[in-house]
Amino acid sequence: RRKSPSHETRWLNLLGYSLRPGYGMAADDWRVAETWAAVRGKLAHQTADAVAEWRILSRRIAGGLNAGQQNELASPILALIRQQHRQMTTGTGKAGKYASNNHEASEIWRMLGSLELLDRRTHQELGNIILDFLPRKKFEAIQPALTWALGRVAARVPVYGPLNSVLPADVVERWIERLIDIADCSDLAIIDGEVTRKCGLARTIDYVCITDYQIVHVYRLQCALSLSVLNFRSLTLARVW
Repeated sequence: RRKSPSHETRWLNLLGYSLRPGYGMAADDWRVAETWAAVRGKLAHQTADAVAEWRILSRRIAGGLNAGQQNELASPILALIRQQHRQMTTGTGKAGKYASNNHEASEIWRMLGSLELLDRRTHQELGNIILDFLPRKKFEAIQPALTWALGRVAARVPVYGPLNSVLPADVVERWIERLIDIADCSDLAIIDGEVTRKCGLARTIDYVCITDYQIVHVYRLQCALSLSVLNFRSLTLARVW
């Protein structure tokens, strides 16, 4: 991997692909620990592609990382994202760059969405930031990654995290109400299975909220597939029903 940036990029990609999901096989904990020690903060080539592949690797093995390691991955990036969010929403402060290009930014958001051992407060903050970013033209290129991350943060059943990491249903219901207004049909499809999944009573979102969300989604999808010129945003939910 030290031979050239291209070698390191391919090496990181192959390593992450081989180790995913980071748990479930004998000695996976050792493999993940060795990978963390060898790669964390030790990239031989600090190119945009290599850094993006490090984010992908981190996402792929996230299930084998402990809470401290996940916080170590997220904290520096979250600090920069909070600055950008504050500057965008309030006009105060100076926003630092958390990614060198859209590809790296997309992989950062996917990585953050996969870190299920972050505390619920951080997950809720991430969701609120994503919903503020989604309608902005500046983030149009990474909208699929933002909605993917939102789906993971809002998921009713975690992939590997504990159930106490799942956000309260009322929080996700409020997010769905906002999603109906700001996300297009292709992006809504990414999070359908995550947020509308039926599970324990305390975690399942309200049926009426699910129905509203799915009706809007299906209608938008039909319009998109038929290349309809009808502007859905001018319709009320009552007319859709």
